[in-house]
Amino acid sequence: MELIQNLNNNLSEDININNLQNNFLKSNIGQIANTAIDIGIKSLMPEFIENEVIDVKNAIINGGIKEGINTAIENAINLGKNILGINNSDIKSIGEAKSILENGNLINGISKSMDFVLEGLSDNNIISKNTFNLIKGGKDLILNNISTNVENEFENEIKSLKKIEKYISNWEKYYSEKNMDGLNKEYKKIEKQIKNILPLKNIINNINKIENINELIKNNENFDFSEYYLDLAGSF
Repeated sequence: MELIQNLNNNLSEDININNLQNNFLKSNIGQIANTAIDIGIKSLMPEFIENEVIDVKNAIINGGIKEGINTAIENAINLGKNILGINNSDIKSIGEAKSILENGNLINGISKSMDFVLEGLSDNNIISKNTFNLIKGGKDLILNNISTNVENEFENEIKSLKKIEKYISNWEKYYSEKNMDGLNKEYKKIEKQIKNILPLKNIINNINKIENINELIKNNENFDFSEYYLDLAGSF
């Protein structure tokens, strides 16, 4: 009875999936955008000495580019969900996340954020007109790099998701074989890959079930690997 109660308690924990998804997108897409801007500025200013390039990068950071990018991502999520008619729903797939950002005009939002920051820095003489014109003139190159890298990010996430689905299937097989080493091996593989993908409710639920059952097995010497525990956790 204690085993069953523990499993029920663990599975009843609430997950705010929307917050997890928004934070993941802000972190990953934001990092992609900031890296592209950083590399872009350096490539657009080949005649400048390193310290001058660093000063410009710092000025843009202090001017609020990271906050602007986060706002652009958040606005793109809200607009994209609204267009697709899924305002109050969590994102169901990586493909849907990609579609949301595309419909939400993510790249256009980042472009406007860059313009706002650069114009503010130029108007306040924090960066020179020459620097402003160089970066403004090369903005499309930066935006194209962001778009390409975001596309690559989603492709890599889809690959990681397929691996996770395979490992979950392997875990089920090892459970039926009562193979604890196999269970632990597959769970470690899942842990490694789950960090790479957008949090999806069905995947999180399945992994939580696996984690809880693994813990029950480790904490009970007489665990019988009954199908009952899989049924209690819910089908995968």
